[in-house]
Amino acid sequence: MSLLAISQAAWDLIAKNPDAPRDSFLSILDWKDKWLEGNKFPYTPSVSDVSGVTAACEEVLEEGVDTAVLRHSRAAAASRAGVLAMGLELWPLDPATAASSATAVKLPAGLTDIQVRDHIRQRYGVMISGALGAGDLVRIGHMGETARSLYPIVGLSALGQGLRDLGCQVDIGKGIEVAMSALSDSPNL
Repeated sequence: MSLLAISQAAWDLIAKNPDAPRDSFLSILDWKDKWLEGNKFPYTPSVSDVSGVTAACEEVLEEGVDTAVLRHSRAAAASRAGVLAMGLELWPLDPATAASSATAVKLPAGLTDIQVRDHIRQRYGVMISGALGAGDLVRIGHMGETARSLYPIVGLSALGQGLRDLGCQVDIGKGIEVAMSALSDSPNL
């Protein structure tokens, strides 16, 4: 289950598409007809999914949307500053195009995302994500609870030590110091 926003212009284009799927829970047009116009789900929803989305929305509303967005932005900024200070490369290179939900890190040559992620999970009990593509990126997530101050530090520490274990030269201490400095400038994170 996911949240989705579609402009009227997009609805108009979808409606004009003769090949747009229909009679399927994957059909956006069925969703529009049944949910938006008929106030009914177009399929039997998962109770746990609906409860999860409801709880997440309640948490954001309680915290305040602006505060939640700022918290995620600060966690992302601290993570990215730490990655760069460790001597690693971010992806995308232009921070203006990066989402606040995760920090993508280009791995040093010769390592794969599976190799790094498996090592970090098995050795340190920390899970980081891979990415689509060539297998040369990993992602440190910072969404929801993981956008609070401790989690960027845990992700950076595990990534840095995992890379060091695998033979890479990284400045873990500098990365943590820079990230902690960024977080200390961000009260209530």
